[in-house]
Amino acid sequence: MKESMSFRRFMIYILLLTTLCGVLLFFVQSKGYRRGIAGIPTPRFSDAAGTFEETIDGTRFVMRSVSGYEIEGLVVHTRNYNDGSASNQLSPKDLGLAWGKIAEYNDRVDFHWSHGDRYLYFWQPQDNQIPNGDRWYDMQYQCSNNHVIPANDRVRKQIGLITTGDHVRLKGYLVYIKGYKDGKLVMTWDSSTTLYDSGNHSCEVFYVTDVEFIL
Repeated sequence: MKESMSFRRFMIYILLLTTLCGVLLFFVQSKGYRRGIAGIPTPRFSDAAGTFEETIDGTRFVMRSVSGYEIEGLVVHTRNYNDGSASNQLSPKDLGLAWGKIAEYNDRVDFHWSHGDRYLYFWQPQDNQIPNGDRWYDMQYQCSNNHVIPANDRVRKQIGLITTGDHVRLKGYLVYIKGYKDGKLVMTWDSSTTLYDSGNHSCEVFYVTDVEFIL
């Protein structure tokens, strides 16, 4: 009888532990988590020319490449855009990515990352809150907000899986976009082409052709 009770308790413990692990795994995958990663390099630009087109709900988007772009980054925040508008179907997600010292110190300095409507917001720490005597002035441009445009269904699915805490490498093109409906220009959307800007028009409009998850 004692052996039977012990076995039953053991199985209950295993069931509870499995359930707890499942809940934790779901939380991490769906909500993401905060961490720091050292040694992530600066994004790379390259010469590139080309035009991509996509038509969504009667809006024809003409995307002109202004630079090749490759970024490895720590995902510090994400936001999905699901209102069904043509532009948000074209670019369904924003990715806040960090590299350099910001990515390294992200687990020790709470930058209070958040997204507004197509904006990435963060808190600027005082220099005495940054480890190792580093200065905010030297690291303030080591993050970016990326309006990602999947090049195909495979990339769209991969982008849909990206969440806070992931370490990713994305390749593709920075683009200038013009949207036409019924032959009329209805929108323009131009990418930043420098890492050293902030505020309006400082986000990367990023036509993504390749996604890699780095462990």
